[in-house]
Amino acid sequence: MQSTSRRVAIPLLLSSLAILTACGAEDFAVGEALELGQTEEALSAACGGDDSNSLAAGLAVAIANELGRWDVNTDFVVTGGKLELSATGKLRCGSGCPKTTALLRLQDDGTSGVPNHIPATYRSKLTGWYNTQKTALTNLVNEMLNVDQGVFRIRSKLSNKYLVPAGGSTANGATLQQSDQFSGTTAAQWRVKLKGTSQQLVNIKSGMCMDLQSDSNSRVGIVQRPCNGSATQNFRLGQLEAGVLTVRSKHNLALTPTGSSTANNVNIVHDTVKGTTNEQFYFESYGGGVHRDLLETATAVYSLKVAQTGMGLAVSSSSTNDNVNIVQQAYSATDDRFHWYITQVGSVNINGVNTTTYQIMNRRTGKCLDLNGKSVVQRTCSTNKAQRFTLSPTGNLRQVAYTTNGYTMGIQNRSSSSGAALVEENTKTWETNNMVTFEPIIAIEPHRLVYSHTTKNGPCGDYDWYDISQPNGLSLDEPGDSFVQLIFAGGKQTANGTDANPYIAQQVSGDLVAIDPTYGLNASAATTSGACAAACLSISGTNLTGKCCSCQGKTAKFSKAAWNATTFVCQ
Repeated sequence: MQSTSRRVAIPLLLSSLAILTACGAEDFAVGEALELGQTEEALSAACGGDDSNSLAAGLAVAIANELGRWDVNTDFVVTGGKLELSATGKLRCGSGCPKTTALLRLQDDGTSGVPNHIPATYRSKLTGWYNTQKTALTNLVNEMLNVDQGVFRIRSKLSNKYLVPAGGSTANGATLQQSDQFSGTTAAQWRVKLKGTSQQLVNIKSGMCMDLQSDSNSRVGIVQRPCNGSATQNFRLGQLEAGVLTVRSKHNLALTPTGSSTANNVNIVHDTVKGTTNEQFYFESYGGGVHRDLLETATAVYSLKVAQTGMGLAVSSSSTNDNVNIVQQAYSATDDRFHWYITQVGSVNINGVNTTTYQIMNRRTGKCLDLNGKSVVQRTCSTNKAQRFTLSPTGNLRQVAYTTNGYTMGIQNRSSSSGAALVEENTKTWETNNMVTFEPIIAIEPHRLVYSHTTKNGPCGDYDWYDISQPNGLSLDEPGDSFVQLIFAGGKQTANGTDANPYIAQQVSGDLVAIDPTYGLNASAATTSGACAAACLSISGTNLTGKCCSCQGKTAKFSKAAWNATTFVCQ
């Protein structure tokens, strides 16, 4: 749902970043009069120590301002034992990210002369927290792919009868049949559990799982057995039409009444897929509790591989321009042109059934799939219906994407060539050129950050507040979950956890998120002799050479650092 109180985007144009001798001062503008304040006396002990925590928080702020998101595991990489901008990060920086770059360079040993600064400690924290965040995001995939989807009754479209263990039995090995004699009992109820990319179907009466009578790719019966996690108990649901599903076994065979019979007490088997009515079932939600969309694609990052060729869908170049084509190319796991955020953005009603719609955003360019005539291109993310798609799982670990015009997206002319374009086809049927395998990589909502305002109530300084939203401007489902994206700067690792870095101290209020970004409390000041910054180090686009400063109780002047043209040391 779109927020009704969107905020005006106010660019954050800080002329400098200042690092204090203890916890430090907040960012200051050159020439601005700063009052002497209580430094160590007013400082929380948690904010003390060397400057590594304050620098990490400062980096988080610089990233928010210059890259507009905290997708650090995309925009940065660990190389040579240091955190550095990745190819994607450099692309997003365009002509440069001066404050981010300057803060990264403080990992270098050549900066060891800065008072209260230990480069090895700083880079160790950044690289360690970065790897922790990467692990946390990867682990979210496992949580996302293992959920209870609710209790359902499974009704054959052909016979209008329900799937039940024979005679409503609770016996191990009882055959599954279709029957209209147990529809009001727990024998006809099945709990659906998402297990990875398949579903486990647990009978409510017996507590046993749907299973193959034998692990065979020929016609065999379906039975119930104690749940044991075996592959023969994994089934895949596919959408044949709105509200009508097919159930496939591990062998990609479809569940069907024997002989396509409509009679009571006929055994259920798995058999060769023919796409006929006998393979079609309705999953009817039953009872109270949560009932999830059984065909939903969870919000996460995926690789998308075309079934016909095994190639991945990618932006044809690394350009962030609009109207760049989407093509198939040889997949590279390390190239995030092949990585796509899939985000749920509402629903549409098709044949009386509410169907989830999705937006698909490229991880490298930050642009969304859109239609340019029949061509599928990338464009700036918006709420336009041309950027919304429905997904139909086929039951064989693949999905078919439909535009809002009701047509499939597939590789043009069924080409097997690298570079062949993705287009909107004039068909609604499933073909190998429009079937795509979705393989989850990490789980998180994509977001964008726009500076909103500052408040003076942070535990180590001010709070900077950002409007956080989806890239299309819509509200995030869970703004508070953005804490996961701040682990790289020492943020908490669980929603109710404690920050490793006290400067982060994330706060969330509606569509706003805040961190304590400054290098300390309001402790820098103007001396009695004039404007003099109480900072050992400053990062500024303005030349501060010769400006008055105070570091560790000594008055001195700023001089330009040898390692970075925008960094100035008080000495």
